[in-house]
Formats: sequence, structure tokens, C-alpha cells
Amino acid sequence: MRHRLDGALAYTSGPMDDVPDRGEGWRKEITPWLQSLGIGVLCPFNKAVYGGQDEDDSYYEKINKLKQMGDFAEAHERMRPVAADDYRMVDKADFIILYIDKEAHMCGSYFEACMATYQRKPVIVCCPQGKSAIPNWIYSVGQPDMFFATWELVQGYILQACYREKFDTHNRWRFFDYDKIFGRK
Repeated sequence: MRHRLDGALAYTSGPMDDVPDRGEGWRKEITPWLQSLGIGVLCPFNKAVYGGQDEDDSYYEKINKLKQMGDFAEAHERMRPVAADDYRMVDKADFIILYIDKEAHMCGSYFEACMATYQRKPVIVCCPQGKSAIPNWIYSVGQPDMFFATWELVQGYILQACYREKFDTHNRWRFFDYDKIFGRK
């Protein structure tokens, strides 16, 4: 084992509906960095789910058209597997990285953060508008020393989780020896 998070899985949660790049930009930036540490990335934008729904722009255009036409039942049916895949990725993740952009409406991301919190998983928050802009509810369920305004600070915290000998886990982090789990020498 190289460090405590080697082999762990992170889920990248954040807005996708009302942002210009569908949330792809920040995920494409943080993913290679996490992977370079041996941390796997579960991403709603680029799902690693066999038989999962591709969520490209055309998929959401169809859903929006269904809603405009008043076919809410079909929009519901098309979104159900999307949410199911996302929730399953939260279940599999060892920790969550939650991106909060105060200029974008977030819906599913808050549900995902809530699920992770109920599962006692660490939820690392990045909000470019600053720690003080993070919604009050997140302060009620999260740990303020896991809240950051920049990706550099998020990365520094993750590195501490990987390597720092004395690291406050807030009874959230559970570090597994993946070499032992998978029988690697």
C-alpha cells in the first residue's frame, strides 16, 4: 500500500443541469490528479456503470422536450436510471467531493451529499465563492475543516488524508488496506 487512500473510490458530486459545461470541466481537472494517487473516480458525467445511461446533451434535450410537451411520466421514467446509477456510485464511494457553485441550481448533488452523510462518509466540499457561501444546511451535517474555496486546498486536504500520520477523521474516514483486501503483495 502506497498510502491510506490507495485503491479508494471518490465520487464527484456537483451541478450538471444549469452549468455551461454540464459539470465536466472541474471533474476533468480533478480526476487525473486523483487517479495519479491511485484513487478511483466515480463520475456522473462519465459513468463506469455497465449498461448505464449516457448522459450527453442530447439525452437531456429529450427530457426537457418531454417536460415541455407535458409528458412528465416519461421524463420521470428516463431520469430514474440516471439517479439510480448516481446513488449506487455514492454507495460504492469511500468519500465524496461535493462542488457547490452558488450560481447554479443544485438538486441531485444535495441528495448525494445527504446519502453520503447518512452513510458516515467524508464529504469534502469545494465552493469557489468561499467557505462562508456554503449553505447553512451543509454546515449542519458536514465538517467545516473539510470545506474549501479552491481546488488546491481540496488537494492539500486529500494529501493529508493519504499521508499525514495524525489525521482527524471525525469518525468519518475509514482507511482500508486494499493490498490486503485484493491479496496484493
